[in-house]
Amino acid sequence: MNLTNHYSKTRARIDLLPLMDVIFLLLVLFMFLMLNMTLQHSIDLEVALPTTVQANTVKQETLKISIDQQGQLYLEHNPITLTSLIGSVQQLQTIKPRPILIYGDARANLGIAIKVLERLKTAGFTHVSFATDISKSTSSE
Repeated sequence: MNLTNHYSKTRARIDLLPLMDVIFLLLVLFMFLMLNMTLQHSIDLEVALPTTVQANTVKQETLKISIDQQGQLYLEHNPITLTSLIGSVQQLQTIKPRPILIYGDARANLGIAIKVLERLKTAGFTHVSFATDISKSTSSE
């Protein structure tokens, strides 16, 4: 009498079809995440920065305030008014303190940049600076 069953003679195997589905799902997930990160970081304003001969580079994360050519203010790519700027900056600084960098368009009115700087200094923010492009030439404009 033969008491062996046919299951003991078959070898164990790994089914690759569910594994391929999981890998494809992870690939699609990472593609969407990278696309989302790229879109968020590529929404830069059309701000032509003034040029300087010497400037210090900032290598840490900063809070970005932008002023476009028409004098419109943006806080981290979101439009904002001058009156609500300080409250929003204080709220963001309580979450994560960081230096403030003002990106002012070279063609914009200087008065709005001075008002922003004055309000930030009055509110007690001491680490405020202006973003510039470093020029290789020494010509003055």
